[in-house]
Amino acid sequence: MGRRTVAPQILRIYGYVLARRHSFYNNGKEAALLRQIMGSCDRQMQLEDPHAYHTRMHQALVSSSTITSFACKSSHAVVSCNWNKITNLGRRSNKSVTTEETVSPESASGFSSSTGIYKSLRRQVDIPDDEFLNFPSLVFSHTDRSDKVALIDAPSGRAVTFGELKQQVLALAAGLGRMGVKQGDVVMMVLPNSIEYPLIFLAVMWMGAVITPINPLSKTLEIETLMKDSNPRLIVTISEEIDKVATFGLPLVLLGRKGEADKLNQLSKSSIVTLGELLDSDPFEAPIAKIRQDDTAALMYSSGTTGLCKGVVWSHRNIIAATLQFNENPPEAEELGVCLLPMYHTFGFCIITCTHFRKGTPLVVIPRFDLEELLCYIERYRLSSITVVPPILVSLTKSTLLDKYDLSTLRTIECGAAPLGKEVMDVCRSRLPGVKFKQVTHTLGSFLHSTCSIQCPWRVPCC
Repeated sequence: MGRRTVAPQILRIYGYVLARRHSFYNNGKEAALLRQIMGSCDRQMQLEDPHAYHTRMHQALVSSSTITSFACKSSHAVVSCNWNKITNLGRRSNKSVTTEETVSPESASGFSSSTGIYKSLRRQVDIPDDEFLNFPSLVFSHTDRSDKVALIDAPSGRAVTFGELKQQVLALAAGLGRMGVKQGDVVMMVLPNSIEYPLIFLAVMWMGAVITPINPLSKTLEIETLMKDSNPRLIVTISEEIDKVATFGLPLVLLGRKGEADKLNQLSKSSIVTLGELLDSDPFEAPIAKIRQDDTAALMYSSGTTGLCKGVVWSHRNIIAATLQFNENPPEAEELGVCLLPMYHTFGFCIITCTHFRKGTPLVVIPRFDLEELLCYIERYRLSSITVVPPILVSLTKSTLLDKYDLSTLRTIECGAAPLGKEVMDVCRSRLPGVKFKQVTHTLGSFLHSTCSIQCPWRVPCC
């Protein structure tokens, strides 16, 4: 039994929830009895013994002569379903005491005959309780990773180690600081996938600034709408997209080497510097920000399929929690991750990229989706697992190119962001025997839905 911290005032509110739940199934006389019980429970609470408080409530409910077993189970189900929420709230309370979990699964399915409910058998995710932990600090907290590869550019094979990535993050943070970016400012990214993409968002988060990634397929008017809403300090983009953002009058950071922006500066209303110039900054000049877990780390925008695009605020704690829950299984020694899905999207940004940073496994970054290129990369890097969306899997099942490449290392295909039909999986299994399919369910609920970016390149309603 693990010890939990619970605020007594939370338990009192919780007791009323039980009372109201119970009175729904019983008459007014029973509800009056429960009100008397609540008075006794309040006195019990004053003794700061929430375990006895909870036990007293449950015993009173069970002992009531007119309560049906269904009502008992339903009332106790509220206990189990809401217990984690209550204890999490209790951890943040100044006045706290300890209690023990009272419900444990009795079978391999997680079903408990004493409560009549199911409980997850997965290990509870422990989120670090350091109030001032930010996501980049978590990524770089493992000093033994300095010589390990963090990112691999799929077309060129160019690799960056965790040690090199950290130095680049600090140098870029110093360069952005010289451009006037400070804690709380927003930096907009209009970029396709690249190994510079995570470098930029880690540097922005390191400063305590806020990153807002935008689909590079967006039109000028769409980007302008989001720019007015988010009020960015500057925009990071590539030369192919510069015409979309050059008229906004904001400073631009262009992916490229020193000197490449000189000609563009003469043609644009915006001042332009290259990423290469900023990376020449002294890492020791990187600003030191006091960042809390609850501070905003990213601002993502919804797809706008049901109206205007909506900004979704992510805190450092949100990202840390999301990456930890996808790190349940330790990585294999030779595991390579692959990011084919767009990094401006929740799936590519958090569930794939940030999760692999947390794991410390190399991530192969694919700039764009092309089926033959994907098959080539699976063969070249001997990938054992890929994560896709249904349209990619459909094109994979219909392709005549499968026999052209050695896909023998591929063991798992994870598919998410939209339902996957059984017939598609069956066809794919027949064409790729030995491959296991995993439907990535929306574990994060609206978290996934709320961050689908505009103009999804797969052209499907994702969530």
